Amino acid sequence: MSGPSSDPQRLAEARGPDWAGAAGAVIFAIIGTYVLWASLEMSANAAAFPRAVGTILLGLSVIQFVRSATGRSSTVLEEGVSLADQAVGLGRRLTLIATMVAWAILFPHIGFVVTSFVAALVLTVTAQFGRLSPTRGAIYVICIAVFVFGFQLLMVRVLHIPLPRALLF
Repeated sequence: MSGPSSDPQRLAEARGPDWAGAAGAVIFAIIGTYVLWASLEMSANAAAFPRAVGTILLGLSVIQFVRSATGRSSTVLEEGVSLADQAVGLGRRLTLIATMVAWAILFPHIGFVVTSFVAALVLTVTAQFGRLSPTRGAIYVICIAVFVFGFQLLMVRVLHIPLPRALLF
């Protein structure tokens, strides 16, 4: 099978640079740089997590910028993909963005455990393609609760990250 879709070099040439993706990468690189800069005023223990996240965000942003600028970041839809399937994918992406923004805004006010549990539950349900059985749903809820409480204990008891006092837990 030889066609334009089987040759990555020809696809990159046909697509060209993804300037929107490159601009997004620059925005995230600025955020990562700001996080690193803001962590300079923190104690060594408090700065460990922000520095790790800032470094990873900055590194991934550089990689994405290079991929976008060289035309290697965009994906080509297979022939025959319906507009409805594309809309479902867009809906999942928008749900991810809305969930993460809502989590970031609400967790200082409501609490880390509650908002993280709800966000993880929403993202887990959004990621499902088929019908979710009650047994599998219960397993997901239990696993999410264990992970959220585990992360909360890790951050508060081990890393000594001061989580904001909030309305719930």
